Amino acid sequence: HLRQLAAKAMRGRVLILMWALSPALAAQTDIRWLTVTPHDVSFTAVDPSSNPPTGTVTAQWRIRNGRPTRPWTLTVQALSAVVSNCGKVPLSAFRVRCASLKLAGNATGSCSSSPVVVSTGAGVLAWGTQSPGARTYTANLTVEFVDSWQYPGAQSPACSLSLNYSVNAP
Repeated sequence: HLRQLAAKAMRGRVLILMWALSPALAAQTDIRWLTVTPHDVSFTAVDPSSNPPTGTVTAQWRIRNGRPTRPWTLTVQALSAVVSNCGKVPLSAFRVRCASLKLAGNATGSCSSSPVVVSTGAGVLAWGTQSPGARTYTANLTVEFVDSWQYPGAQSPACSLSLNYSVNAP
């Protein structure tokens, strides 16, 4: 059966989610861990005419018993419909983009060509096929606050968004 281990952080922290299969299914594909760093991504009200505020995030996960014909996907979704400290800013004002992938062995993968508009539903950031054996995969991501002129922002405390990143590798 699947176990879900989650570490939820406070204000602006990212939820770290890990899926692992029971030992009885050891021959099956097994996601050993998923880490997302940094944990803090926050946004303050700045001059949006320069560049939109962005945060850089790295997601790294390990797949054990990978199989080359099997897919993997990396998704993101908001944990809440409310942006902390900026209640009038909608989730849709934030985008998450997969900037690059570092794949293990002979795994294949692609970043989505369009950024994911943040919502409470999962959006696919990247996908591919697994490499045989136990391998570590890395995705470099950016989180962006777009059209920030339209929304009242915050200086202190900053706007913060709790996101859930997950990997699926059947």
